[in-house]
Amino acid sequence: MLSNTGFKIAPWIRLSRCSNLPTLLSNVLVAWTFSSRAFDLQFFYVFFFIAVFYTLGMFLNDICDLDFDKKAGINRPLVLGEIKVSHAVTATLIMMLTGVSYFAFCGWRPFLYSLLLLGSIVGYDLRHKVFPASVLLMGVCRMLVYPLSYFVFTIKPFPPALMVASLVMGLWTLGLTAQSRNRFKTKRGKRIVSTLMVLLPAGLPLFLYFTGNESASLQVIALSVGVVIFFVKLLFSSIDQIPNIGKLIAGMCFLDAIVLLFFNHHVEAFVCITLYFFTNKFQKVIRGV
Repeated sequence: MLSNTGFKIAPWIRLSRCSNLPTLLSNVLVAWTFSSRAFDLQFFYVFFFIAVFYTLGMFLNDICDLDFDKKAGINRPLVLGEIKVSHAVTATLIMMLTGVSYFAFCGWRPFLYSLLLLGSIVGYDLRHKVFPASVLLMGVCRMLVYPLSYFVFTIKPFPPALMVASLVMGLWTLGLTAQSRNRFKTKRGKRIVSTLMVLLPAGLPLFLYFTGNESASLQVIALSVGVVIFFVKLLFSSIDQIPNIGKLIAGMCFLDAIVLLFFNHHVEAFVCITLYFFTNKFQKVIRGV
């Protein structure tokens, strides 16, 4: 759709895979909710600069994969010559500098986590074609979004429940990255990973319960069961299809919603559920994988 408009920004939008950005907004919303900070412009600043890290990761991924994509016939903007590689490299370096600079301004904790996030992004993009275990770094990238956001909003200790949420999100990201990259030698390996991924939303209320703060309500249980049923259908069907991978990415918003609903943040949970549908719709306009 965007590629037919003739507008020069279109290749950059496709290169950024910005259709997945609502999932980051969902993550930041969880971190902000746990910080108990009053809503202000800082929320949007944090989301924007975490989106900057995400975007530079997408740019760097295509820069590193350029030769592979050419041989495989993958029609991405760099392969098609719609964007010069030198321009993409320059944009990536600028985003690295501005992203780290912003979080350095926010304090030493955000600065530290921004460096860890940047290192994980660069490590994954440089090695993921030759080092299968690099998918672990992709999980780490998503996990780091929570503490990075949280410590901009507050200097209070990182809550155990948010640790659980970030760990589950990291494992979910690891699993779907392995699925999308088809990093399995046998169908059995794929089934095992799919089963483990299904257990994450099923076990999330139980994990949160052991943080000792709240007890799961019927609403949380109902949402968890519904999400599990939905993911089972995706994970054990044609997982290699791009739309299914996109729905699993969007499913991150459901995981955030379970966490928020568990702690009776109903409005924020509803926002996360809405972001799932928005992400899913957005991916039909701009491919997210």
